[in-house]
Amino acid sequence: MLANHVLVGAGNIKSTLKDLMNYLRANMGFLDTELNLAIELAQRPRFNNFVYLGWFIIKLSVGQIITWHGGATVGHITFIGFNRSTSTGVVILYNWTASLLPQEVGMRIFEIAGRYEE
Repeated sequence: MLANHVLVGAGNIKSTLKDLMNYLRANMGFLDTELNLAIELAQRPRFNNFVYLGWFIIKLSVGQIITWHGGATVGHITFIGFNRSTSTGVVILYNWTASLLPQEVGMRIFEIAGRYEE
């Protein structure tokens, strides 16, 4: 028998799509919050400008710079990312951890959206 705590996320934090969308909006600068200073600190480049505090940075083949993070626990995987220059954000919640599909799908969404930039 599994203990009740075996399947909880890191820190036993529970979240919903609405929570993650608000988190995304705050990180993109569209939502004013008491955490603005912490968000700004977390997005300062570190480690050769490819890793922030809790965020990763990737430059896609279409030239977009994507700030992203993901996570997984048994049976669940998430992706959250944004392109500040195009005001585009993506949240993906997926209930299977056999692949990195949400990250792949998220990046593909950004690549496709990048084709339609003005």
